[in-house]
Amino acid sequence: MTGNPVALPNLRITLLPYLGLFPLVILRPDDLLGLRISTQHLPELSILHNHQFEAAPNGTSPMGGNVAWIFDVLAVSANSPPMSRGVVPVPPEDLEFEQQRYWRLLVNIGAVLAVLLSRVGLDDFEK
Repeated sequence: MTGNPVALPNLRITLLPYLGLFPLVILRPDDLLGLRISTQHLPELSILHNHQFEAAPNGTSPMGGNVAWIFDVLAVSANSPPMSRGVVPVPPEDLEFEQQRYWRLLVNIGAVLAVLLSRVGLDDFEK
C-alpha cells in the first residue's frame, strides 16, 4: 500500500500441501450437539514435513502442530486397508473437534458448490 516492497509467502510451503483438502465448516453448531460421524477407516495421522503430508511417527499427538487426519477415499479403495473404526466429532464443544481433519473430495468442488447454492433459502436460518 505504501509502495514499499514486501516479502510474499512461499506458496509451496504455505498452500500447496493443502490443495485438494477440505475441512468441515460448522454453520449451525447448536443443531449438532452430541453428534459424531462414524468411519470404518480412520486414517493414520499425517504430519506436514518437507512441504508435504506424510505418515506421522508413532506416538504423535493428534493435537500437535502440523498434524492432521486426512480422509482420502481413493487411498482406501486403492490400498484396501484393514478396518480401523473411529469417529469424527461434529460439534465444536467436543474436545476432539480441535484436531485437524481434512477430506480429499472425489467430485469437482464446483459441483458441490452448485448443489449448496441451489439449497440456499430452503431451510430456516433464523433459528
